[in-house]
Amino acid sequence: MTYRPVFDALISLAVFAVYVGLAIAVDARLVPPAVAAGALALIAFEAVAGRYHDRVEACWRRPAVQLATVGGALVLGLGGALTAPDAALSALGGTLATYLALLAAVQRGLVPPPRAWPP
Repeated sequence: MTYRPVFDALISLAVFAVYVGLAIAVDARLVPPAVAAGALALIAFEAVAGRYHDRVEACWRRPAVQLATVGGALVLGLGGALTAPDAALSALGGTLATYLALLAAVQRGLVPPPRAWPP
């Protein structure tokens, strides 16, 4: 997980809210396989990032990286809403929902942080 979990959760919730707004605006339907794909992609990313925790954390602490990441996520959401709203917004929403659930589970001590996951 990252350096400031509350800050990261707030960023994720804000982007998730945009995705929900986009889904409502384009009348997107939930696609469960896309949600699952987004969830699995997030878990895979966290497993890899956890192996390089110090480098990833140092990079993520930089405001330019945070801004670029949020900007990229918003562009992906808008592009997905315009081209393949059902699948794209389902996958992106699944990714963020999984991230938020993982962040909450780690903060509650229900699961270890990804850096402690076995390789």
